[in-house]
Amino acid sequence: KKPSITKITRTKKTATIKWSKIKGASGYQVAYRKKGSSKWSYKTVKSASKKLTGLTSKKNYYVKIRAYKTIKGKKNYSSFSATKSFKTR
Repeated sequence: KKPSITKITRTKKTATIKWSKIKGASGYQVAYRKKGSSKWSYKTVKSASKKLTGLTSKKNYYVKIRAYKTIKGKKNYSSFSATKSFKTR
């Protein structure tokens, strides 16, 4: 199963992303990038939300999430959620 993004709360230089919890997941990987960039940045979290900091104000970003389960020390990832876009304030 893959998570789905449920809410994005934006400020000038931050965005808090919330998504659906996946039963049995060990954690989640958040991927985000600025519009116009092809390079994704990745953050790993245990909970079903993440505050992204250090963003540029009045810019468009894309974000997607995937769950993982750790089995025998190896992370097994789900497919990514649908990509959502947001603009900082």
